[in-house]
Amino acid sequence: MEHDKEREVFFTELWETSSDPFWVCEPVDPDDFRIIACNPAQLATLPQAAPGALFSTLLGDSFSDATAGYRECMLKKSNVEFDQRVEIDGHTRMFRTVLIPILTPGGSVCRIWGTSRELTSLVEARELAEQNTRMLEQTVSERTSMLEAAIRELAKANIELSQANERYQRLAMHDSLTGLSNRRNFEEAGTREIARIQRYESDLSLVLFDMDDLKRLNDEFGHPAGDAAIRRVGEALVAECRSADLAARIGGDEFALIMPETKIHEAGTSAGRVLESLRLSGISIAGRNVPISISAGIACASAENESFQDLYARADRALYRAKNSGKGRVHSE
Repeated sequence: MEHDKEREVFFTELWETSSDPFWVCEPVDPDDFRIIACNPAQLATLPQAAPGALFSTLLGDSFSDATAGYRECMLKKSNVEFDQRVEIDGHTRMFRTVLIPILTPGGSVCRIWGTSRELTSLVEARELAEQNTRMLEQTVSERTSMLEAAIRELAKANIELSQANERYQRLAMHDSLTGLSNRRNFEEAGTREIARIQRYESDLSLVLFDMDDLKRLNDEFGHPAGDAAIRRVGEALVAECRSADLAARIGGDEFALIMPETKIHEAGTSAGRVLESLRLSGISIAGRNVPISISAGIACASAENESFQDLYARADRALYRAKNSGKGRVHSE
């Protein structure tokens, strides 16, 4: 008797002071439930859930969904646990509910004892965390897309920069009118070739060309005709060039051929072909062909300690003799 009294006092204290809602309901036909007892915490949470209140009246349109757990408890005659959203004073609150059936001696459910623990703050925190995670993922995705786009733009800019550098390098080393190497490229290539023949004792010929009477062509037909003649000379030199040779425009009407592994008589033959090509097929002006006259001077480098400037000076002297001996011809040193 004393033990039963202590247990009664414990459950009474728990019922009255617990912060978790407790209630007892009974099934009512057809498929409704009526509250027959509830503790202060339940009344504080849902004041209208007083003893005698029917679930169908309390829950309204949400009756069917909200009482699914109660019907499951009746059917299984065993404990049921589920999460439930409840609208209270215009706010959605989440509860984890446990239902315990109370059976008659015959085994039917006559009462259902229920308790719930509010999870609203936990659910809201989880939902906020999930929302923040989604926002963070979206931000990361957007930033990643921006970074990838920036990387693509950078790669494109690098390609354009590389192409621009190649163009500028070509402009720095080539003549814009003819596309031939310019004087800077010509001198650097000549210096390299001199160093090569001094090491391997091979042949190197240098041919200098000078257009005859370019000023007269400009005065008679205009500077566009002079430019066309200069381009035509460039074409003739390119046509004569082998893969190892270098053709250059080194002045207004001055051109050159650096010819590695070439003896002086071989260079003379090449220079002669250039002169003949320009004489036979010059430029077309006003429907008629105007031949181009050009003179050439040739020097061959020795394997001795000679600079490219020395080789150039000897070829230039040969060119001077060609100009002074009637133009339109080739002279060798």
